[in-house]
Amino acid sequence: MASLRIETLRAGYRAFNRRDVEKALQMLDPQVEWPNRIARRVLCGQQALRQYWTRQFRLFDCRVEPEELVEEGDRILAIVRQRVRRLSSGAQQDLQIGHLYTFRGVRAMKMQVFTDLEAAKRALGGSVDG
Repeated sequence: MASLRIETLRAGYRAFNRRDVEKALQMLDPQVEWPNRIARRVLCGQQALRQYWTRQFRLFDCRVEPEELVEEGDRILAIVRQRVRRLSSGAQQDLQIGHLYTFRGVRAMKMQVFTDLEAAKRALGGSVDG
């Protein structure tokens, strides 16, 4: 049986893929730290993330599907398939990446992105097979 944190993440990804920003934000701590990889900085708080996602959805069609979720203490590694299409040009990207979440209670308070899945597994604690 999946933990409440895993179920929270699954619901968050479904909401994100539906562009339901308010529902997706429910999986996150009010003071969440979230990477803005393009600007190379960390966003702090749900309001900053709300603005980021709203802007992102005007520029890109993004779909993020969790393929594997591994829980270790207060952290979950989500290995995801991320498909991104730039709306202006149609350019597409299809990647398998890692999202490492740190939780406070049932809400994620921090998310990190790893393009190197082995590094993501090491960051979790090396407990992921494969």
